[in-house]
Amino acid sequence: MPNACADAVITDPPYGLSFMGRKWDYEVPSVAIWEQCLRVLKPGGHLLAFAGTRTQHRMCVNIEDAGFEIRDMIAWVYGSGFPKSQNVGKAIDKAAGAEREVIGVRDTLAGQGKTGAANYTPGARFVDITAPATPEAQQWDGWGTALKPALEPITVARKPFKGTVANNVLEHGTGAINIDGCRVGDDTGRWPANLIHDGSDEVTQPLNDSARFFYTAKASKDDRGPGLYGIMSVTIKPYPYATIWEGEDQQVQLLVDTAQSPPRVTAVSGAPSKSVGEWNTMLSGRWSTDQSQRDLTSITKTATNSIMQLKILSCFQSLLTNESIQDVKSEMENGSNPAENAESGILSSTFTSGKTASVLGVDPAVSPMQWQISVKDVKTAHPTVKPTDLMAYLCRLVTPPGGIVLDPFMGSGTTGKAALAEGFGFIGIERDPEYYAIAESRFNGAQIGLALAI
Repeated sequence: MPNACADAVITDPPYGLSFMGRKWDYEVPSVAIWEQCLRVLKPGGHLLAFAGTRTQHRMCVNIEDAGFEIRDMIAWVYGSGFPKSQNVGKAIDKAAGAEREVIGVRDTLAGQGKTGAANYTPGARFVDITAPATPEAQQWDGWGTALKPALEPITVARKPFKGTVANNVLEHGTGAINIDGCRVGDDTGRWPANLIHDGSDEVTQPLNDSARFFYTAKASKDDRGPGLYGIMSVTIKPYPYATIWEGEDQQVQLLVDTAQSPPRVTAVSGAPSKSVGEWNTMLSGRWSTDQSQRDLTSITKTATNSIMQLKILSCFQSLLTNESIQDVKSEMENGSNPAENAESGILSSTFTSGKTASVLGVDPAVSPMQWQISVKDVKTAHPTVKPTDLMAYLCRLVTPPGGIVLDPFMGSGTTGKAALAEGFGFIGIERDPEYYAIAESRFNGAQIGLALAI
């Protein structure tokens, strides 16, 4: 990217917490990455970077060491965090091999204990309340190892510039914060603060005035979903993980919009490098054939909750092999039939083709070979999706009218979706092919929404 081409960097990077065991979250971004953000920012451009409370210091120091000027920290406060704490008393009893007595149950939704409750399911909504079994456990009963998470810090940094803010704004359009455009309530509301809350009782009750700070709820299912409804994620790869595409990823990732007839591919990533148009031509040619319909009924008649997944699976299998399902060896993964597979949300099949899979550009010499197709109903784009309203507010806060927002850790694209809705340009970078394809689909949905609004 050229120097000084972005007006703002707004990003939710890895926190370095090994979140859910994800490899991309093993460390915070390096100084070298933030140096590149500094390079592509205009003088006076702002950087807003989320972080975790345990690693905020490392995030902030790396940003500062890259050459940024640390201006502030915004605290995003929410009440719906769940404590990941170990019960020390239980741990002591477990180490001693002591069995604890069940004295009641707790309703996890209501957040309170109840004794003598009947007809409950342990491990689901209701969990057992147990009493300490050993004197040592009794001594440490009620002690844990973690606080309830209720805050995420956002580092506010700025690229240094020469001269005054006034001159820099006139020359580059950057360096200032949009106070009036981000007032809390309306144009005559309160000055935007370095605290943002989610409106929950835990946050608003102590404040006695919910209009004192900017309010945004955590990302809901509806917030995560627009642009993804009716979208199937299809992964095709050689099995067991053969190397057939030299110098490329050994799989192709497709997002398929099943709301259309025939379904249409909306995004492609990975190998081989065929365009969306090429995949749609192939897909439409197979979808309406009589053989495709017969293949569908030949798989199963029981998976009523995954008929579209089955149709997609059948169509792509036929497309790859030029054979019907009856003519290939097919084995469902995760369960003995598609109905069981559908319970996990992913329908996966491995099959062997004796013919050349020419549509994937495979050398005939590698056939016969095994392939694996997985079809997933995309509902939750990413495990750490931020609310669109929050990202729109942050974009508006530090980006000049018509400016370009850069997100070097794009994920499922919430920042880009928010930037587009606010009328800004957007550049996003994401290394995971599946997340990139999901983001592209969400952008298409956001642009369609903008067109309808206009």
